[in-house]
Amino acid sequence: PKLARCTLGIEGVCCQSEVPSVLSICQEIPGVVKTSVSVVTRQVFIEHDPTFDQVPETAAKALTDGGFPSEVVKSTKRVVNLENPSKYKSI
Repeated sequence: PKLARCTLGIEGVCCQSEVPSVLSICQEIPGVVKTSVSVVTRQVFIEHDPTFDQVPETAAKALTDGGFPSEVVKSTKRVVNLENPSKYKSI
């Protein structure tokens, strides 16, 4: 399957213990396939079904509503081919 990717800037995540809450919020969003969080850079990386083109904005709103103010930093319609995952790195 091919996925679109987006990056969100997130506030309020200061330690690893908050990551499960962020992941839980993102996994509830339709179309989200994979989410990872970097506490160091304060970013959330989401891979999603490209037919769900509102995922970046929906995720930013859901995280903000959940107590983690967020904004879309980068969103691409370009797809990631999961059959060759070595071409990208998950943080």
